[in-house]
Amino acid sequence: MLYHIQYCDTFEEFLNEIIERFPTSIAARVAQDFVDYDDPHSSIQEVVHHGCISGVVPSMVYYVDTYAFFEKHISEIDDIRANYEESTGCKVDLGSDTRNTLAWFAYEQVAFDILNHWENICP
Repeated sequence: MLYHIQYCDTFEEFLNEIIERFPTSIAARVAQDFVDYDDPHSSIQEVVHHGCISGVVPSMVYYVDTYAFFEKHISEIDDIRANYEESTGCKVDLGSDTRNTLAWFAYEQVAFDILNHWENICP
């Protein structure tokens, strides 16, 4: 999906482009969560390096929030999980709480994809 965005001058512009082009996607949610931060690039790097479990994403801390995220994006989450398992040959460890685990997993994977695309395609 992000491959449709070929160039942006700033990381904030890139995030806004994601929000505009893919408004109902997990990518738009990740972009929206960080676009107004003083340093959104570093903040998204925190998600990639430390995960949602670190509490760096205020909207993904409480079960009520992660469960709602899971329910809203269940189809996209399943696609992300399937693509990951197919490309790596590894199963996602679902832990003791499947909804929370998969919500965090998908959010973190999309955060990684956003950073990867920005660092390798856009600048």
